[in-house]
Amino acid sequence: MLISVDIFTYLYSLCDQVLSSVPEARYLGIMVTDESSWSSHVQSIHSEANSTLGFLRRNLRRCPAKLKESVYISFVLSTLEYAASVWDPHLAKDINKVENIHRQDLLKVTIARLPVSRRCCRSSADRICRAVVGILD
Repeated sequence: MLISVDIFTYLYSLCDQVLSSVPEARYLGIMVTDESSWSSHVQSIHSEANSTLGFLRRNLRRCPAKLKESVYISFVLSTLEYAASVWDPHLAKDINKVENIHRQDLLKVTIARLPVSRRCCRSSADRICRAVVGILD
């Protein structure tokens, strides 16, 4: 017995112009895909954070650790944690990609001084669950 599945295609129009569909789009700084996957968004923020770290590596080599910490929190962590409660990574490959930014040796002293809760990109719901279970870092 063959079961067929009909795939519905909806055509949306605006002022009598049919809108074309796209596989992914940036909306409010978050990459939204037609497959409901966050991998493209994780790749996007990973690239942006790596670019920022490269800039910091070239320009903050001889700066004091306190300044590096402030710059790291302001530019890198803000990029990684923007709307994290919406796109919180659940796939191991995405989690590793985000945490790879923290493992880089550029600002090791700065990162080591930050509490673990600030180093890892976790949603507040994840932090609450881990605290309730008793496995809070």
